[in-house]
Amino acid sequence: APFLRDNADELRASLALICDTGMYADGRPAITTQLRGLMGEEIVVRAASRDLHSGNFGGLAANPIQVLVNALA
Repeated sequence: APFLRDNADELRASLALICDTGMYADGRPAITTQLRGLMGEEIVVRAASRDLHSGNFGGLAANPIQVLVNALA
């Protein structure tokens, strides 16, 4: 417990995945790896409500495609 308490910031998880899978044996913990299946996500990028001329707005207004590419990179 002292090790965990002393290193809590470095050991803190930024993500937890919960897998609804079977257990090897009741009461026996296991680490599940290499799950297969489907995963889906919906990404919505909101920008200007109309086309903007790049000569007037270039660099000031976010380009929706660039925002999406940066999110996926």
